[in-house]
Amino acid sequence: MLVSLQQDLLLHLVIFIRNSYKIRQRTKEAIKKGEVERIISTEGLTSQ
Repeated sequence: MLVSLQQDLLLHLVIFIRNSYKIRQRTKEAIKKGEVERIISTEGLTSQ
């Protein structure tokens, strides 16, 4: 039970990290193209 819970949490964490990375990449690409003039976001998006 505990092991499966840990595996489940780890899987969700990996998915979350991958998704946030994709969002950062898309944001950076959009800025380069000039599509995004200003981003209001939590810290982390703009720091990368």
